[in-house]
Amino acid sequence: MRLIEKILKSEIELYNSDPKHRLGNARAISWKKSNGHSFDSDHIVAAGAYFKEYMIEKYGNCWQKNLSENINTNLSKLKWVDVGTCQATSIYNPDVPLDTTSKGEIVAKGKRLIEEIVKIVEKTQFYKPILALRTIVRGLCENPESNKNRAVVHIFGKKQHGGDREIYVMNAELRVMQLCIETIFRTCCSYFPMETLSHPENKIQFAKHHIYEAVVDSTKDSLFIMESADKTKWSQNLSVDKIMSLVLCALPSYLHPFFACTLRIWTNKIIRLPLEFLNNMRKTETKTYEQTFENQLWEDVIRCHKGLEPTEPCMKEIIGTDGQFMKVMSGFMQGVLHFSSSFYHASMINMRDYLFKKLIAKRGNTDLVSFNLVSSDDSSRGCILKSSKEGSKEGKEHLEKAFITTLAEMCASPGFASRCGMSSSVKSTFGTIGLMEFNSNWFVGLTVINPTIKFVLCCTKMVEVESFYERQECLTNLLSQVTENGAHFCV
Repeated sequence: MRLIEKILKSEIELYNSDPKHRLGNARAISWKKSNGHSFDSDHIVAAGAYFKEYMIEKYGNCWQKNLSENINTNLSKLKWVDVGTCQATSIYNPDVPLDTTSKGEIVAKGKRLIEEIVKIVEKTQFYKPILALRTIVRGLCENPESNKNRAVVHIFGKKQHGGDREIYVMNAELRVMQLCIETIFRTCCSYFPMETLSHPENKIQFAKHHIYEAVVDSTKDSLFIMESADKTKWSQNLSVDKIMSLVLCALPSYLHPFFACTLRIWTNKIIRLPLEFLNNMRKTETKTYEQTFENQLWEDVIRCHKGLEPTEPCMKEIIGTDGQFMKVMSGFMQGVLHFSSSFYHASMINMRDYLFKKLIAKRGNTDLVSFNLVSSDDSSRGCILKSSKEGSKEGKEHLEKAFITTLAEMCASPGFASRCGMSSSVKSTFGTIGLMEFNSNWFVGLTVINPTIKFVLCCTKMVEVESFYERQECLTNLLSQVTENGAHFCV
């Protein structure tokens, strides 16, 4: 229920927003009034330009050739086994009503992904996914029947510390295309050392290296100013428009037609509603209508399901005619989100760091070291200001001005994120002295702290099972979680 509500709220927000703002013309509105769907295209154009400048600085004018070779190499390494890492696959067809049992309950058939992959291999006769990609793209994205150019999925909830996360189950063809898209973006991410999905070893070492170098310099005092910036509604706010704008500005032109063809189907997502919800709706079909929910959103869902007029006009467009699925334009789906969104986020952070260093350089000769960490929706930033231990009064005043500038830049971070189409979470902190959090790791000077609350949470996750064997397997998994989070083996 909460998953559906989150998706519906985002979609209604998108329908009610100004089309100009969600297509990149949001520079005229206050960042405090903008939502996650609006963005300023100038920021994305600048991020793309700075990515090119960054690549030219590292690889010279042949950077496109270097990037293309790495992309082709990584795509050619993909195997059908890589496609089958997900267990389930969706065989849902919105044009065909779902089956019902003798008791009147709605049921949906399912298949393992590996079974559907075998069918693709037998049909295409290709031994690698990249070789079958052209055939798959023609079937999914270049179909003469316009109603077939869509992403058909169903969802289920996965519990996490911040609430339920929606997990999208795709069909096998869509999974192949998604994997190829993510492989291209993963290759792009690998050029950013600060991006920790492609460089997991840098999650802790990258920050510790910069802090250590500052601490061991005995000739200078160092001031550490930190930022821990998490983003909210990441899956709902990220859109094809933002990703495609960055692709056009940052990546080689030969990739543009592929992304223009494939990414657009994510603006036409057909999401099957959970079976439990559909069966609850069916139980009320024979009853005379009366207001059931105090929440107006759910009232509109029921009204659409019963063929009545909803209070929110756009709900008729979102809920399918038979009430079995949602037609959703917002969001970019959890399955396609990881490396594509991380590259987008890293490009924005790269641009911000570049601009800040230019600003500091214009204001005088300041000894500044900055570093960033990015992992999809999570990011952290550290600025280290150095000054001589026996500095003059003028030098100390200059350091104070640099400190104020650095603090102001961090406090302006939510506004910058808003212009880039990202919404800062309430958990974000800006301008903390010597304290930073990234991916549940807390940096206090050279010390890295892992919160021990996870040990307690692992121990309280006992679930009811029917057999002693299942109980022991559950306990073993929980014990593994405890030790992986840093607990002593004596536990």
